[in-house]
Amino acid sequence: MSSKPVHLSLQHTLAAQKQRVLRGEKTEPGIVRDFILRSWERSAQSGVSVDSTECAVIDPGLLKHIREHNRALIQCTTEIFQHMFSDIKPFASNMALSNADGIIIASFVPQEETAPMPEITLGALSRENIIGTNGIGTCLAENRPIEIIGMEHFRRLGENWSCSDAPILDEQKNLLAVLNVGQHREHYHAHTFGMVKAAAYAISEQMRLRAMLRRQHSIMELLDDGIIVLTRNGSIRMMNSHAARIMGLRAPATDCGITDYLQDSPLLHDILNTSSPIQDKEARFEFTARPRACLYSVLPIAGGDDITLVLHESQRMRKVAVQMTGNRALYTFNDIIGHSSELRQAVAEARLVAPRPTTVLILGESGTGKELFAQSIHNAGLCASGPFITVNCGALPRTLLESELFGYEYGAFTGASKSGKPGKFELASGGSIFLDEIGEMPLDAQVALLRLLQNGEVTRVGGTVSRRVNVRVIAATNRNLEQMVQDGTFREDLFYRLNVYPIFIPPLRFRREDIKLLAAYFLKTFSRNLKKNIRSIDDDVLHMLECCHWPGNVRELENTMERMVNILNEEKLTMASLPPSLLKSLKGSAPTGVRAGSSAPEAAPPPLSDYRNMQEAEHIRNILLQHHGNVRRAAAALELSRPYLYQKMKQLGINIAELRELSLSHSSADALPSRD
Repeated sequence: MSSKPVHLSLQHTLAAQKQRVLRGEKTEPGIVRDFILRSWERSAQSGVSVDSTECAVIDPGLLKHIREHNRALIQCTTEIFQHMFSDIKPFASNMALSNADGIIIASFVPQEETAPMPEITLGALSRENIIGTNGIGTCLAENRPIEIIGMEHFRRLGENWSCSDAPILDEQKNLLAVLNVGQHREHYHAHTFGMVKAAAYAISEQMRLRAMLRRQHSIMELLDDGIIVLTRNGSIRMMNSHAARIMGLRAPATDCGITDYLQDSPLLHDILNTSSPIQDKEARFEFTARPRACLYSVLPIAGGDDITLVLHESQRMRKVAVQMTGNRALYTFNDIIGHSSELRQAVAEARLVAPRPTTVLILGESGTGKELFAQSIHNAGLCASGPFITVNCGALPRTLLESELFGYEYGAFTGASKSGKPGKFELASGGSIFLDEIGEMPLDAQVALLRLLQNGEVTRVGGTVSRRVNVRVIAATNRNLEQMVQDGTFREDLFYRLNVYPIFIPPLRFRREDIKLLAAYFLKTFSRNLKKNIRSIDDDVLHMLECCHWPGNVRELENTMERMVNILNEEKLTMASLPPSLLKSLKGSAPTGVRAGSSAPEAAPPPLSDYRNMQEAEHIRNILLQHHGNVRRAAAALELSRPYLYQKMKQLGINIAELRELSLSHSSADALPSRD
């Protein structure tokens, strides 16, 4: 590209006009371009000297910080310079980039240049109020492309140079930077100005594109999905950090093939060649770092050959689903009400095992609070943040129990979902599963449960692939599993797997001293929920509650208290609020001073502790007699540990030798069974 000489006569005329401005006189019309004249006047008003040769430079530390902040802009400008200005390099003495404050943040000087333009030193300040009319400063002031030739510069230092400058704009059309190309005045060419404007526009578009990609990347990083953009031949165009984590990578990978990280397979072939969207299918991806079961979706990008692969970890999605559906444990040991020694022993045993992954078997009558204990054990354990799934083995139809527990694959039975369905054990992975009424589980489901407890693997109904699950099993029953094993209705090997750590929850009749605390708690709860102002319980009512047998245990007491609060509008629960069924049971079981037809005791019954002891002693004696004095069998029937039964017998004054003699007198033909 050849240069075009600048007429010296015009340069001399411009110099004369500048002197008129400096003297405060008007310039001759038609000689000085309007924007140059405005710039001269601003420079003069700022006190800039035409003879000044100083060049203000900012602190190197501040310059480093500014350059780091504009690193992307500098990189983009460098690339544009390399591609667009190869033809003018022999004539361009200086190429520079300034930020919006007029600070030179990048300078490109050819190696052959021996006397570069002094005003484009790295870190120099190029604003008009500092060095007068110049390419960068005047472009900033005018906010438009300009060129300044020779004498149009305000200071004599720039009179031998021509400058072509154009603003670089951001997405909102705000001035971001200025691009400058400086040439010796005799090498000036009009085409340079056009190239500078084109380069500034290209840089602006590149910066806009980069900003858009940054936003796109930020959005991808915010998404709770693994996102991978692939070409049809398997090259990775883009990947977010969540996808990298699923694949076992430390950071997202680009400019490489997906088969570098994922084993080639029919699954990958189907993903890369699909012409229609795929929505939420489950498959096992054989990633090089670690295989993962994932839900995946595929979306072909319209108008291009790329596809978007979306990955969700199956286990994580199930955990989210469990949380969304409310499958979590609400209660802790602090919610267990009672101070009786029997209850304290059960709580102590539960607290001891809670931090460990040991399988727990909770024994107790209906209504004693087995699920309350199960939730408390979960919340005090290592998997407290995981799901808590409850399965009532007695409430599910026997034909559906196995598919509910272990899930099923497509085609397992008529009506099975095409995507299959995870079972309760898969949903509970990372947490606990509570198998209530475990004694109702059918034998075929017991086999699958036994395999899971042994291997930590679950196989869906109709499937062949075993899935690893990490789940704590807490089972509960109100039945005598040992007797069921003898009867052949419960697997012996499963019983021993479940009976690792049994916990017996005593019935309410064994801990009558807790009834007052429970009644007060239920009164407060139901008064608040039912918007009643009942504040206390009459002593006679409490005495009647404490004398009741409570076959339904705490649940029956709770329901009784709710009924009493519902029907009463006074501030105290009185005898009038007692349910007739409760009074009837009391008359039939303990006629201790309650007169027929009367709602209040005629005379004070024996002390509560005596009544409880008599009831307990009678019940234990009857069970021991049924088992001919065999303590082991009696303890199993009572669902108590043998040491605890011995302790109870001593406390209640039960003489085992006398009971055995009594049993022999009734059954002299039978040998007395071993006591152990």
